[in-house]
Amino acid sequence: MKDRSERTFGLFAGMLFVLVIVLTISYGCKKSSKPARAKKAVQPAQQVVEVAPEIPASEEKKNKDDVAGYVYNRRERRDPFKPLIEAKGKATGEGLKTIGTLESYDISDFVVQGIARKGGQYLALLQSPDNKSFTVIKGVSIGFNNGTIEDITPNEVITKEEFTDPFGNLKSRQIILELHKGEK
Repeated sequence: MKDRSERTFGLFAGMLFVLVIVLTISYGCKKSSKPARAKKAVQPAQQVVEVAPEIPASEEKKNKDDVAGYVYNRRERRDPFKPLIEAKGKATGEGLKTIGTLESYDISDFVVQGIARKGGQYLALLQSPDNKSFTVIKGVSIGFNNGTIEDITPNEVITKEEFTDPFGNLKSRQIILELHKGEK
């Protein structure tokens, strides 16, 4: 049995060897469509020295503003110094509100982590959904819908926001954020 498998392997290896030889010869024997040319002797390159023309003083002043002689021509291309991804936010009359501020999240998304008292005024530590912390006091703007913090008590933050209902009427609602207390 072993003798038969050795013969089969030897036959296969021999056929593979012959195939490689035939392909190598046939590839190397192709006639080229162009006749062989004699190589020319390489001559050393001649040096060419260019003399810069004199630049009038008015053009020289323009070139000083150009950095290394290059001027960026925008031609419907984007500004290379602006970020590729613009920050999303809610457009209001005041402008675009950027992500990462108190006004870029819904009021109910905040978690009250702590409330402290400084003098006669309470301060609250709010945590946003992306784990950023904000210290707020009474009167600070918060939320998408121009909400404000109306009051801070020892256990909760009371906010008020205005919104438009489906019929287009301006309404206000009060949202109470309770202090997040750890497990006992």
